[in-house]
Amino acid sequence: MQILKIHQLCFDYEKTKILHNLDLEVEHGEFIVLLGSSGCGKSTLLKIIAGILKQKSGSLQSKANGIGLCFQNSPLFPWLNLLDNVSFGLHKIPKQERSNIARKFLEAVGLRGKDFESKYPYECSGGQKSRAFLAKILADNKELILLDEPFSALDAFTKENMQNLVRNIWKIYQKTMILITHDVDEALRLGTRILLLKPYTHNGKNIIAEFKVSFTNKIGENEVESQKDFIQLKNKILELLKGDIGNYII
Repeated sequence: MQILKIHQLCFDYEKTKILHNLDLEVEHGEFIVLLGSSGCGKSTLLKIIAGILKQKSGSLQSKANGIGLCFQNSPLFPWLNLLDNVSFGLHKIPKQERSNIARKFLEAVGLRGKDFESKYPYECSGGQKSRAFLAKILADNKELILLDEPFSALDAFTKENMQNLVRNIWKIYQKTMILITHDVDEALRLGTRILLLKPYTHNGKNIIAEFKVSFTNKIGENEVESQKDFIQLKNKILELLKGDIGNYII
């Protein structure tokens, strides 16, 4: 089932064209990854999908039951503890039920117990805040989750844990996800479809290539990063993006 359809979408900041005649169709349950240099419109596209920005022309049709957007710095309310942050959007249901739902999803992201529930954002690590915000998106029952480089500021160990967490959420809760990253390995390990974007040029296309991938279903069984097809596809992507190699983690 198609959850998102974008047709001939255009956007510019004053006189600078960012997106031009962009077409994109997303099926329910896909994990789309956007790769591309700074300024090619990745974050702008997510903000348009989320409704923060409005396209200049073209159409966007969403059938998603709610859209959640997660940035690098998870926007939790500093005056609320984690339990109240996660349950904040559930004000239309009874308090005890709100708390039960919030606890369920805090547990789902590995923040189980009263010690975590009572913590305030300033008492949490970056990874814990990212986990809590994902729990909030899940509690709000967002069907389409947009992730704008959410792991880029995390240390390597926490980053890997967050990647595994997001992969498990995608599988267990059957969400549709769109992720922005500069980490090619991350793109290959998480995505079911990778889109390569370039900055707009006259008569050019923003999306220059796309690849369907299935490595995410093999994680945990073996070291996919060392497999021949993983390495070959990684090298092909880097070749296509070689003008911007400095922007990528390789």
